[in-house]
Amino acid sequence: MYSVTLRKDVAAKHRLRVEGPESKLHSHAYVVEVKVSGAKTDESGFLIDIRELEQVFGTILSEFSDAILNEDEGFAGDEPSLENFCHVVWRRMRGRLDVKRVKRLAVTIWESPTTSASYEGLLQR
Repeated sequence: MYSVTLRKDVAAKHRLRVEGPESKLHSHAYVVEVKVSGAKTDESGFLIDIRELEQVFGTILSEFSDAILNEDEGFAGDEPSLENFCHVVWRRMRGRLDVKRVKRLAVTIWESPTTSASYEGLLQR
């Protein structure tokens, strides 16, 4: 299985419905990673056009830049937890990627150097 991985930074805010400091609006400097995988490359040896992946990924992350995640329609009333943030990014990537050879997409988001969550799934259309 071949894979291509990109990482980008994005700053966003959220508040959670828990007791303690997380209940107040606060920001994170997130590191977001997307990894696409597939069994075959094209005639040039590429799984995906990296420029396309960078463009789609950058566009999606710009939607979250300095935003309040609680107000983003992608969460649809769900808590903007790290896990749910991964799933929202995954769904948006899935909807915009050309998936000729890409079969799997994984999104991992770090909110600190030691804390991350991931969401991974098959890209079936």
